[in-house]
Amino acid sequence: MKCLNGQLSKVLAVSLTLSSTHATVAQTAYPETSVKIIVGFPAGTPPDAVARLLAEKMQASLGKPVLVESVPGAGGNIAADRVAKSKPDGHTLLLAGNASIVVNSSLYDKLPYDPMKDLLPISQVATAPNMLVVNPQNSAGSVAELVAFAKANPDELTYGHAGAGISQHLGAEVFKHMAGIKVRPVAYTGSSGILTDVLMNRVNICFCSTGAALPHVKEGKLKALAVTSLKRTAAAPEVPTMDESGFKGFDVTVWYGLMAPASTPLPLIERLNQEVRSALAESDVRAKLEALGIVPIGSSPREFSAVIQTETPYWKAVVTELGLRR
Repeated sequence: MKCLNGQLSKVLAVSLTLSSTHATVAQTAYPETSVKIIVGFPAGTPPDAVARLLAEKMQASLGKPVLVESVPGAGGNIAADRVAKSKPDGHTLLLAGNASIVVNSSLYDKLPYDPMKDLLPISQVATAPNMLVVNPQNSAGSVAELVAFAKANPDELTYGHAGAGISQHLGAEVFKHMAGIKVRPVAYTGSSGILTDVLMNRVNICFCSTGAALPHVKEGKLKALAVTSLKRTAAAPEVPTMDESGFKGFDVTVWYGLMAPASTPLPLIERLNQEVRSALAESDVRAKLEALGIVPIGSSPREFSAVIQTETPYWKAVVTELGLRR
């Protein structure tokens, strides 16, 4: 599970044969123009916020504009496909969510790109739990009470998600499966619409991003029942985990990782990895991320690749067991 993908190993091996002269040229000449970070979700969402924090720090370091472009749709697949087909020169990058990299290849019959062959990992930037929230009009004050209500009122509850394969969707489906309950999905084009409808009690529950839900929880407009990580989030330490709430081993978190098109030279991958690590070492960046319930990571390309290698078969098994294949 932890070994590098064969294709990735070949790409890195070829890159390693670059002469020191070529490596120096690649590093000193880069970037020649502006750098673009493509995000597969709408502006204002957590991955967009992560990308913009990176872009700000990278721009100051690289001396060229670093732009963030939102290309939402299909759980991040459209953005991933665009970057996969871009020139491998380090000027077009992907801030990917785990859906488009380790989930959707099992969820969809066919993707227009191959996450293993067409994209190279630079760094796993950050990870974050979602928060199970309900409208205050809901009588449930805990996950156990929510499950009891669902069993007493079969097929009455609804949950919102912004795309098949993303953590909102998977969190709810894993919850349903483990609890043995029925909760009807309601698909949205963006996360903001879900929160609005939960606030208006038009949709009953949501496994929403912690950063988006927490302000409403603090104002008493939403009730937080649990977070989806194995550890409590520092942003809301009073909220129990799903694991603590009786769902042992429940761990459905989202991660964000920076990736480049395959065949991008290794010196550029290494340079960009250092840019990510330097940005995440800044106290203001870490503080802003942690306020959103996002945990900075800043892994190496090899470490990020190991995560991808481990999680891809794991989510394939989950998708198969839950019958989610589309």
